Amino acid sequence: LFRFQSSVIRKLAQEESCIIIGRCADYVLDGTENLVRIFVYAEIEERINKVREKGYFPEEDILKNIKRIDRERRDYYRYYTGKSWENLENYDLMINTGKIDLEDAADLIIDYIEKVQSE
Repeated sequence: LFRFQSSVIRKLAQEESCIIIGRCADYVLDGTENLVRIFVYAEIEERINKVREKGYFPEEDILKNIKRIDRERRDYYRYYTGKSWENLENYDLMINTGKIDLEDAADLIIDYIEKVQSE
């Protein structure tokens, strides 16, 4: 499955500008021209509140599920890349959405990409 996903990711990136969330795309596309690797995160309190608002899990299971999902993502990334998901050197831009809202984060990403492309 990972090889198939990687193949699809590479094909999409060759054909047009695109956004790929997860799937170790930063690793799969390493060395690709104009690649921008972004990590969006938030403090645990913000994440708990967001999950609570969305009603994804019962209150008593929210933190447990956030930790489980983070562990699964970390393990998936490490298994397929041999790297640490949390390593800052894997990313060009990190955005804490606990400090700015998603619309401002999107604007920040657009500004960053425009600046990088103009250099």
